Amino acid sequence: SRRKLKNLHAQSDLALDVYWRSFMNIYQLLKELGYLTEENKPSPLGTFTSKIRYENELYLSELLQRGIFDMLSPSALAAVMCALVNDSTRENLYARMSLSPESAKVCHQLVKEQMRVKKLQGRYQIPILLSLNPVASPLVEAWVQQLPWEKLTEATNIDAGDLVRLMRRTSDLLR
Repeated sequence: SRRKLKNLHAQSDLALDVYWRSFMNIYQLLKELGYLTEENKPSPLGTFTSKIRYENELYLSELLQRGIFDMLSPSALAAVMCALVNDSTRENLYARMSLSPESAKVCHQLVKEQMRVKKLQGRYQIPILLSLNPVASPLVEAWVQQLPWEKLTEATNIDAGDLVRLMRRTSDLLR
């Protein structure tokens, strides 16, 4: 009936308005941070960031700009990237290995950086999540250092398939 149709149009308009506001909030933040030029085209930083394949490209770009990963060994870099891509919410997962001091230090820095980026995003009401879950990171770090697969899987209760998935996601992020 007419009333239902009118109600559906109102709901549709509201949904479009929410998406438009979200888009404009992201646009304003990118403009403020220099990811867009005055002509509303991607700046060199914006072009670089557009190549990142991660849930929160802005966050990773900000980390890269700050040089947080610059001095990491390949195994430590893989461990830290694993912590960024690990979106598991399963409880009671463990690895009977520890992160290297190098990786642990950077993971602690990432917590501070997350707070900074969350504040920026919050100022523009951008609800993109930031996660950091290093439970599997020592395994990835050891794998990059050539520890045999059997030793890795014996040192954790993380399912082998989940571990492979994390390693693939880590590898994709490192590309």
